[in-house]
Amino acid sequence: MIATKSPSADVYIFDYKRHQGVPKDNTFSPLLKLKGHTKEGYGLSWNPTQEGQILSASDDQTVCHWDISASQNVAGELQAKTVFKGHESVVEDVAWHVIHDGVFGSVGDDKKL
Repeated sequence: MIATKSPSADVYIFDYKRHQGVPKDNTFSPLLKLKGHTKEGYGLSWNPTQEGQILSASDDQTVCHWDISASQNVAGELQAKTVFKGHESVVEDVAWHVIHDGVFGSVGDDKKL
């Protein structure tokens, strides 16, 4: 699985086995569209110990968490399982702890970790 972010605020999940080249019609069709942010962002992190767990950091001052393996998605869209609000400015990046599967860190323009 590959996760990408976009200016639309959504996170897109692709199965790379289904997209082995550039589409001829210059369109894309993700496996899932992850919803929860209201602005774009850059940080993404797959959980290294829990399959299907992904975090996203955003300019909307939040971190969203999705569990794509245990969810019931509707029409290819999945709402965030949890939206974390702790920053007072843009959240630039996020990362899961490499050993403790429920722990992650985020860093923002508010100089908070």
